[in-house]
Amino acid sequence: MILLISNLLDYLLYQIDKPFVLLKDDINHIEDYIALEKLRFNETLAINFTTKNISDSTTIAPMLLLPFIENSFKHGVIKNGLLTIKIHLTCRDDFVLFSIENTSSD
Repeated sequence: MILLISNLLDYLLYQIDKPFVLLKDDINHIEDYIALEKLRFNETLAINFTTKNISDSTTIAPMLLLPFIENSFKHGVIKNGLLTIKIHLTCRDDFVLFSIENTSSD
């Protein structure tokens, strides 16, 4: 847990000021965040994070996607004992396609 928090803080302190970061680095940051949330939610979290066609050279603004992921945890609702979150990230041509879905109160 300490290593995950350390990685997150390092990213926040040293990458946030850059205009762009590699998408792969941002994905690693997201995976660290998800790992921390798994520790917090234990057995009440069902998460599916998929990536497809992520290029080694694709860049995005740092922390562009994380607020959406944080909000899926914050505003998600545990239904039938589970908070379900589905995150899909795909690169196609010059586009980054991102979708996120969580259980919510209807």
